[in-house]
Amino acid sequence: LSFSSLDLAKSGHFQCQAFVTVSQKFDLKAILRDISGQLIPLGPKQHANSDRGLQDEQFKGFQVWDMRRLGDKLRSYLYDKRYLIVLDDIWSDSAWDNFKFFLPRNNFGSVIIVTTRIRSVANYCSHLKHDCSYEIEPLDQIEAKELFFGRLFGQVDGCPRNLWKVSEDISKKCGGFTYLPPGFGKLKSIQTLGLIEISDDTCWRIQEIGCLTQLRKLRIRSRNGLNKENWESLLAVIEKLSRCFRSLSIETDGRTFSLLLDFSSSPPLLLESLLLYERLEVLPTWVASLDNLVKLTLVGTKLKDGDIQVIQKLPRLFSLRLWFAFGTERFAAGCSGSPNLQLLAIQGWNGPLEMTMKEGAMQKLHRLVLVVSYRSGTLKSVKGTKYLQVFEQSK
Repeated sequence: LSFSSLDLAKSGHFQCQAFVTVSQKFDLKAILRDISGQLIPLGPKQHANSDRGLQDEQFKGFQVWDMRRLGDKLRSYLYDKRYLIVLDDIWSDSAWDNFKFFLPRNNFGSVIIVTTRIRSVANYCSHLKHDCSYEIEPLDQIEAKELFFGRLFGQVDGCPRNLWKVSEDISKKCGGFTYLPPGFGKLKSIQTLGLIEISDDTCWRIQEIGCLTQLRKLRIRSRNGLNKENWESLLAVIEKLSRCFRSLSIETDGRTFSLLLDFSSSPPLLLESLLLYERLEVLPTWVASLDNLVKLTLVGTKLKDGDIQVIQKLPRLFSLRLWFAFGTERFAAGCSGSPNLQLLAIQGWNGPLEMTMKEGAMQKLHRLVLVVSYRSGTLKSVKGTKYLQVFEQSK
């Protein structure tokens, strides 16, 4: 099943709809959170800017609510609605028992579609009088090819030439099966991509990344540069998956340095780890909103005094590493700045660097690492260490 083929809410059949993948590792809280995020809209229409803010706040609320509150909210919202919910890939009777408790019986003609690979589970989920159970017939070779190519490349004719033969061979193997092998058909379940290298010659990889709707960790490296169009495509994909990401690493080279790292509407505000290897003239404005950020590494940026002040206001920042990242000769830690910072590592700067820490700043700092890498770089002074409670200093 695909959600696009079941988009019936727009036609008036249902007032709301949601599609969620269950899988073997059944996580009821995560499923309730996902469904609530799809079903429950914002309140009255407001200005576009405030509308985005409310949406972000509501999403953050779903992340921290306990299972009982999520369930009560979902049940209350659906009480007077005609809804469609698709539960894809259920593996056990207990998964269905645990979930159906949160759905109201309102007799408004709502529909729940369950897909499973196990016949006994299908029978268990459809034992009531008006329930129906269907066993899907195996795919023929043409259908297998359409499904395989469409799932991987977005369309049947989207396969790169260098992968054509192996893709044809694999799609033939898929004929006769009702679902694709886990390594391909379930690509959307991938949560970590250790390193993906992209360039103008391999820009098709950007669209593939956009299909990984559960991706939590992504590391991108642009080895031979990206033109403006492909760079904007990459930013659009990051925006599309912004609510998934917890860790993001973007490493660019000289060709891409001049391009901005700005998002038009949905920056990845739930990041816990961020690495930027770019020659940024200005720190992106959305960094100031990363309230969950724990680790920040900046390489090749040109931080100014204002950027440093923004970083110090990040409430949960634990580790800050700055490699060749200074466009200023001063690092001033203000009162109450960086309240949870425990590691500060600075390597490489031009000219004499002067560090000043005011009373109340970086009270949890354990380790300060300063490495002079440029010939013209010197450490002029480090003032205010007496205000730090416990830390190790390395030069």
